[in-house]
Amino acid sequence: MTTISKQLTMKRWVLFTTYGWFVGILLVVGLAVVGEVTSKVVGIRSGQAAVGIGMGAGVGLMQWLAIRKYLLSSQGLFWSTIIGFSIAFILQDIVAVILEFVKSDASIAVETILPFTVLLGSLISGWLQYIFVFKKITAKSANCVLYSMIGWLLAALVTMGATQLNIKFGENIPKVLVAILASLFLTIGGPILGYITGRFIVPKVNNFNNQSNQASFYSN
Repeated sequence: MTTISKQLTMKRWVLFTTYGWFVGILLVVGLAVVGEVTSKVVGIRSGQAAVGIGMGAGVGLMQWLAIRKYLLSSQGLFWSTIIGFSIAFILQDIVAVILEFVKSDASIAVETILPFTVLLGSLISGWLQYIFVFKKITAKSANCVLYSMIGWLLAALVTMGATQLNIKFGENIPKVLVAILASLFLTIGGPILGYITGRFIVPKVNNFNNQSNQASFYSN
């Protein structure tokens, strides 16, 4: 008789996604520093690619660690996330370079293009997760792309609020309050992403394991 394994919980998924969010932020900062130093040495300006690579690697890594005991194909979460967001943000840098080349005074504000870049990154990563992870465990898994896009977009918009607070209200309200509010915005981005994506991922993984254990039980 096969023992039914412990189920993946929403708490675990949200917690590890939140860890990944902060790991991603640290990676973004580290990559930005490296890019700045490199740009001074070789004379090439660093772009926004570090954001996609850092956040994709951080969130993808921790989500893989959260789910690896419950799903054999879970490593696809890491690769899908880092590839999807790296492609999106590299494309953003390419577009920015093209605009500057065509017309030197043409530019797009980061806060304007970022939501579209995040949507593209979450679309690509969600589609890759569907192909390489979730399609293997359930026929009704295409919705993972939608959950990915909604979760990442809301998390990004909330995080962007931290920057906007400092820009718009930095001189009108106490800096301590701005710092507290900005920290709050940065903190809740991870839980938002974890909760929304977990609404799809957690039950799908648990249903798959339950069905697999039942099949193993009856085969014995």
